[in-house]
Amino acid sequence: MTAVIVASLLINLILIGVSLTTLFRLKFFLEEKCAVGLLISLIFLGYINLGFAYLFGLNWGSFLISLLILEVLLLALFLKSTRRVLQEDLQDFVARYRQRSWQLFAGLNCLFLLLYSGLAWRLLTYAKDGLYIALLHAYGDMFLHLGIINSFAEGHNFPVENPNLAKALISYPFLVDFITAQFVNPLGLRVDLAVGVTGSIFMICLILILTFFLYRLTKSKLASILGLSLFFFNGGFGFVHFFRDYYSSGEHFWQFIQHIPHDYTALKDIGFWWINVVISMLLPQRSFLLGLPFALVIIGVFLELKSKFLLPKFIFGSLLISLLPLVHTHTLMILAPFILFIGLMLLVKSPKKIVLLAPIGLIGSLLIVFLSKSFLAQTDNMFSLIKFQPWWMAHGENPIFFYLKNFNILPILTVIFCLWNIKRRDNVYLLALVGLFWFFVGSLFIFQPWDFDNIKIFIYWYIFTLPLVVASLVKMLRVPRDSIKILAGGILILCTITGFIDNWRLITQPVFNTPGISYQLYSLDALKTGNFIKTLPNDGTFLSKDVFNNPAVSIAGRKVVVGFNGWLWSYGLDYQRQQADLIKMLAGQETDPLFREYNIRYILLSKYDTDGSINRNYIRQTFPLIFESKEYEIYQTNI
Repeated sequence: MTAVIVASLLINLILIGVSLTTLFRLKFFLEEKCAVGLLISLIFLGYINLGFAYLFGLNWGSFLISLLILEVLLLALFLKSTRRVLQEDLQDFVARYRQRSWQLFAGLNCLFLLLYSGLAWRLLTYAKDGLYIALLHAYGDMFLHLGIINSFAEGHNFPVENPNLAKALISYPFLVDFITAQFVNPLGLRVDLAVGVTGSIFMICLILILTFFLYRLTKSKLASILGLSLFFFNGGFGFVHFFRDYYSSGEHFWQFIQHIPHDYTALKDIGFWWINVVISMLLPQRSFLLGLPFALVIIGVFLELKSKFLLPKFIFGSLLISLLPLVHTHTLMILAPFILFIGLMLLVKSPKKIVLLAPIGLIGSLLIVFLSKSFLAQTDNMFSLIKFQPWWMAHGENPIFFYLKNFNILPILTVIFCLWNIKRRDNVYLLALVGLFWFFVGSLFIFQPWDFDNIKIFIYWYIFTLPLVVASLVKMLRVPRDSIKILAGGILILCTITGFIDNWRLITQPVFNTPGISYQLYSLDALKTGNFIKTLPNDGTFLSKDVFNNPAVSIAGRKVVVGFNGWLWSYGLDYQRQQADLIKMLAGQETDPLFREYNIRYILLSKYDTDGSINRNYIRQTFPLIFESKEYEIYQTNI
């Protein structure tokens, strides 16, 4: 029954989205409208329901009211103009797929769709001995996401607070996790299935949107498929170490690739940090998986406006970018200069448009500020996080060698292709210049405490320059000289071989049972503890150690005084006061005033915590034990 409800909801959201994209005159293909429409509908539904959840909690009431508001958009399907456009879209769809080239194009796209939606679907799995994650790179991040998801679905976290830091807002753009929480409560999916369903949906949306984004820019189906390959198989020169390991293994090649020892885009010990986008971002960083296709939609809308200005389309595009704060903040930072540049171009063409653009832009900016201030934790000085650090993570290594082994020859190719196509004055060239700008910015400045986070900037460099790169490669493949065609093929292989190896390792893991990929998140005992905590009232705070795998947070969605310090530090949050108070309370000092201040209702202790920081005798003698398992003890306070 739950599956039928979820499927019906998704079909309904696709119809709403198609109606919306048609109403605002977006020039997308029909299958593209379905993907864009589903993505935007889920984001709109998330925002609307977030508001109603503040009033009524997250339940069927708030969900159905929010969905009913979205249903109003279906009325656009009854407009004669909308029906005419959709009829034309359907006729175009049928005509295109009668052609052999479009059938082949669809087949290759379906291959990407099946492989990567499948990866997203099986990211979390229950086994006989606990909950497992299918990717080591997503191990730490998944605890954070599960904590936020369950804080909404199980912990009634409204108004929104950080489950990992008392008296603080969430510092992470959490809309993707709120959307996922709706599939748990009220729709009734188990959390691993909710993560799988939403991950698969966003992966499908990304692939379809990126496919047609590249096709519309390059007018080439081959360029679009090459772009997908370059994107999903990105990587540097790690393949050199792959072949070294293969030769030293003494095994046949087929034997070796059945148990590839590690990821060759992520050889961090020897300075490989341009990690394949699938294993570093799309699967671990759920907000990035939502933010990237949303960014492509926004870019597409504003490129259409650059060609032909339509006020409804400008209002729609401004609304979309205004919703980015809770979707993905890096994307907002990346797109802001681009949107500003497009706005200035529109004003240069027609200065009179300032009476339209200025008020809409001002309203959009105010919405961005409101969402950021209301829902996201802010550092005292956001510019304090920015530091000048040339060459990203080279750290003393020869920067040219570091960039070459990580980014491969693509930065050089981008410059060469820009010079080769210097007479172009189209959107492909414009995006490439924007991409180069962000490549240089990311190479000079770090924007968060964790240096590695600049990879998000470099991925956008990659996305912005991809249309020019693939268009140029197709141009080379069409040159009569065989040597140029061989060169283009060699470039493609060189730029994708390492990423392909890592993707092969991940995709074939269930077939070959490849070691070192799948890891246990929680044992059965930890799951039992978390499920017991779900039965307790959710209006208090848990006192526990500052660990990343806390079942009170990630399974039951409850709040703690201080969670994993690594997350808090990476977002630039000041957690020192709460950390000092946590140490005092665990040691049995000043418990009465501090328990009242933080509303401590329960104490969760792991039997593996043996570092001496916990005064177990005081806790056992003072508070009643209400739960005990092999790994955990839970005590109830008198607050």
